[in-house]
This record gives sequence, C-alpha cells and structure tokens, in this order.
Amino acid sequence: MKFFRLLWVLIPLIYSFEYRNEDKTYTAYIFMGLECPISQKYIPTLNEMANGQSDLSLIGVFSGAVSDQEIAAFKAQFGVEFELVTDVQYTLADTYKASVTPEVFLVDASGELQYSGAIDNWFVSLGRNRLKPNEFYLLDALAALREGRKVDLNRTLPIGCFLERNKAMSHEHH
Repeated sequence: MKFFRLLWVLIPLIYSFEYRNEDKTYTAYIFMGLECPISQKYIPTLNEMANGQSDLSLIGVFSGAVSDQEIAAFKAQFGVEFELVTDVQYTLADTYKASVTPEVFLVDASGELQYSGAIDNWFVSLGRNRLKPNEFYLLDALAALREGRKVDLNRTLPIGCFLERNKAMSHEHH
C-alpha cells in the first residue's frame, strides 16, 4: 500500500521533470528556412544567445517537408549550437502565425507569448543590413521579463524570407 502511495506522489514529479524544457524560464522559437540567407547569417548571433542566456531555451523551427538529414546538414554546415526541430504539419507556424524566416516568438514558462518579430534590427530590408544591429528586440524583451516588467515593444516587423508553404518567393513581411 505504501508503495502505491509513493508512486502516486512520484509519477507526477517524474513526468513534470522529464518534460520541463531543461528548467528554462523562457523559450524562443525561431522559425528558419534551410535556404534563407538571413536565417543562415543569424546563426552566430543565435549561437551566442543560446550559449549566453542560461534561462533561455532557443529552438530553431523548420516548417514543412524538411527531412532529418537536411536539418543535420544545415546544423553541420552552419555550426548550429542550439536545438533544431521540424514542424512538418505547420502546427507551430499556425499557432504563432509565423510567416517569415527568421521570425522569433518568445514565450514564458506558462507558455504565454511575450514577444514576436525580428531578433534585432540588423536587417533593414531584403538585401540591406546594417554593419551591426543597434536595437536588440529579443534580448530587450528577455531583460524586461527578467526584471518583472512588461515588454515595451512586444511586436516588431520581421524581415526575411517567406515561410515556404508552396515554395513561395522571398519577401518583406507587411
């Protein structure tokens, strides 16, 4: 009888421990495209964020018919140091209404969306970027949340490649 009571207590603990996102407080889903040059160029920035933010889980999301081999090749070619997942049925893309790659969606531990849009202001338009960004939207949102403040700018315009559903052309999202 004591054994079953112990199981009754332990099973929910084991379940919640196993499925917690490595005890991270925040998760940033970055929608990416295998062939999107902007997605590719952001890898060093995203690696730095993934390695430098202990309370952030960064997940690169590839929607559509992307194979595990293509993901592995992308990871190797660009030196990705964060988790990459596939969203074959566009479930995550539809949930967050993602339309551009790269486009970020920052959620808190309760799963509530806190910020969406561009990672920073590095890209001005397709084919035009600053030497380096001077506004850091994702990091600013993260800092506000850590300090218990409301995110001032909770949505920005992402600039990138069209999230391909039917091999659509690249565009600036409006």
